[in-house]
Amino acid sequence: SHRSCCKAQHRLSRPVPVHRLIVPQIMKVAGRNKRFAAIDRAISRNGLKFVTLLRLSPLLPLAFSNYLYGLTSVELGPYVLGSWLGMLPGTYAYVAAGETDVLSCCV
Repeated sequence: SHRSCCKAQHRLSRPVPVHRLIVPQIMKVAGRNKRFAAIDRAISRNGLKFVTLLRLSPLLPLAFSNYLYGLTSVELGPYVLGSWLGMLPGTYAYVAAGETDVLSCCV
């Protein structure tokens, strides 16, 4: 439902600002790493694109990617919009499967 989608999106947006406040030491260490600095620059320039594409990929767990984005300089707006767009196809698939009772044949 629309309400649960909004709740999920709210829970998703919490780690970025909270993580930035709680763990500034990790950000200092990560900022000195050349590889991380290059990734951070790329994500900050194309935040919406990176977040959307990584949310579509099943290879990167959501919890790990949330902490990754918390370490980067991705803005909150592109993070939330990219997360919503990237998770929309999977959400639709779950809803469609439940609505049509596709999985009942396996039980």
